[in-house]
Amino acid sequence: MGLPAGAVHQKMLQAGVAPSVVEAVMESSAGGSSSEEDSEAIAKYKKMIQMGLPAGAVHQKMLQAGVAPSVVEAVMESSAGGSSSEEDSEAIAKYKKMIQMGLPAGA
Repeated sequence: MGLPAGAVHQKMLQAGVAPSVVEAVMESSAGGSSSEEDSEAIAKYKKMIQMGLPAGAVHQKMLQAGVAPSVVEAVMESSAGGSSSEEDSEAIAKYKKMIQMGLPAGA
């Protein structure tokens, strides 16, 4: 019942959303995981990096916890790029909701 994934993908590209966030949204919407879970995971692991843990240690922890590859990429890419976890979490939630709710194509 939702908006086609291709339309949401294009809308994210037009809005200038980071590629890691685009991948996280598209992959998790195909896999059926909830945006809230992904947003919480991204925030949790980004906070670990912000607290000073080495990126390699955080990456390994995510793999051990079975975090989705798209979330791992989003965390690692944004930590290197310096974008905030709050921005990414909001973007992921916004575009996943578009897919789930069936937002009109022109919106």
